[in-house]
Amino acid sequence: MLAPAATAAVRTARPADQLAGSVGVNVHLHFSGSVYDRGYAAIVKPKLLAAGIRHVRDGAYIYGGAASSSYYNRCRDLAAAGIRFNLLTSFKTRWSEPTDPSKLDDIYRWCNGGVESFEGVNEPDLQPIPPGYPDWKAQTVQAQKALFKAVNDNAAIRHVSVLGPTIVWAPTAVGDLSAHVDYGNWHPYPGGQCPTCGDVYGQNIDTFMPKYRTPSGAKPMIATETGYHNAINQGAGGHRPASELAAGKYTPRLALEYFNRGFVRTYFYELIDAKPEPAKTDRDAHFGLLRHDGSEKPAYRALKSLLTLTRDPGPSFTPGSLDYTISGDTSRVHQTLLQKRNGTFLLALWVERSSYHTGASPNAPDQVSARRDLTVPEQGVKLTFATPTTPATIHRFQNDGSTTRTTVTPTAGTLALNVSDRLTVVQFSRPKAATALGNEPPRLGRVRFSRKVLVMRARGRAAGRRARRVPKLSLRYSISEAATLAIAIKRVRPGRRHARSQRGVRRMTVRAERGRHSTRLRSRLVRRLRPGRYRARVTAIDGLGARSRTRTAVLRVRHP
Repeated sequence: MLAPAATAAVRTARPADQLAGSVGVNVHLHFSGSVYDRGYAAIVKPKLLAAGIRHVRDGAYIYGGAASSSYYNRCRDLAAAGIRFNLLTSFKTRWSEPTDPSKLDDIYRWCNGGVESFEGVNEPDLQPIPPGYPDWKAQTVQAQKALFKAVNDNAAIRHVSVLGPTIVWAPTAVGDLSAHVDYGNWHPYPGGQCPTCGDVYGQNIDTFMPKYRTPSGAKPMIATETGYHNAINQGAGGHRPASELAAGKYTPRLALEYFNRGFVRTYFYELIDAKPEPAKTDRDAHFGLLRHDGSEKPAYRALKSLLTLTRDPGPSFTPGSLDYTISGDTSRVHQTLLQKRNGTFLLALWVERSSYHTGASPNAPDQVSARRDLTVPEQGVKLTFATPTTPATIHRFQNDGSTTRTTVTPTAGTLALNVSDRLTVVQFSRPKAATALGNEPPRLGRVRFSRKVLVMRARGRAAGRRARRVPKLSLRYSISEAATLAIAIKRVRPGRRHARSQRGVRRMTVRAERGRHSTRLRSRLVRRLRPGRYRARVTAIDGLGARSRTRTAVLRVRHP
């Protein structure tokens, strides 16, 4: 996923808001008497909203009177503020009852529709199983199949995603569960190291990835727990710490590194320290982005700064490309290219080196006394742009997680700057005239659906498995050069207001090479089409941002 830093290339940006929307955080709103309970109104909710965090992870709890409990009251409150929930389910352990799949639609209602996903069992291979019950492997497989079936058989929650279980040590033990998940799931904690630096034996997220992808196959991945704890005085061994200073440098980099690797979402563990523990010897008390009293650690401020820079809500769009070179001291310089809807590019740069010594060494006990912050020298690099850009705003992340801003004008298309283990974000625009430079827009030929009338099968429980089978539907077209196609499908209703509205628009993008093509539409998109007349609007956009003439195709959907 990472482009070589020292070579020239035309790189396609990703939507900036996609990065902002990829960040989540773990909370424990159900912990009675905890800071999540006592500090909900004064700390938890305000800090979530101030940081721009849109996704939280908690549990799917079912008990008498649950609908009116403080937990689901808070779920409804955060859902009304735009925050969406991923809720954990469970199997039978010594301290928890299995989640009843038939109650999932109740949970969805109790959260006023704020649930975006249900998750399989959390770390099942660490759970104590009571005598007389199947082992963790059998229970995990059975629970995952039941969860997926319950969600997909229920029209009220069929749109809710299903995440796989998070297996700590033996993910291959449950076999292939890809038919029963929408997303794979993993807890890739870096253990005090920088996000991709790896441990003292050279193992990192990339070496572990194939193993932890096994249960979900090619399905996209979500990290439902990751991050750093700051118990720098804990004993040797175990999950190692990072200082607050180092965690502040690592946290935004971790979000970007996982984003670069295709993780759809990364949930940091956790929002706030579980309890006051000044000695810093208990790791479970110091995983928070916030201290127990609600004060902000550098990690919280840095994550907030990243989300503030990349936030760009609005309808889907197809970002453009940029031809540039990074030269100079590019060793371990990593990057992410983003673009906002107004055309502004954001280029994030950082030096992926360790900012903290954990005291670990190969085949030997940790040297706790050796733990310390490390000084990572800045590295001088040059950005050279093949096409003109406007003056750049340089956002430099500071030790406390805040940012400073300076404006610099490239000289002869080249921008010199120093990068370090703290994130640097270069913000600039490309003049509209520069997108042409003799570049002809792609020519998009006639666009049509593979069928004029789409007959949807019956819906609901009565239809059984046939209800989940979606008819195949494709768009057929020809194109003069490689380009990205932006496809928007909208139901046609009479009236001017409806014609201009963006409500109900189904969107997708595809990458197409030169020639004739038949692109199958995603099943999830087709499944949502109700009886009526639809119009598809298709535009091709080349690597320099030139846009073709928009073509339309018409479809009628009916039920038997």
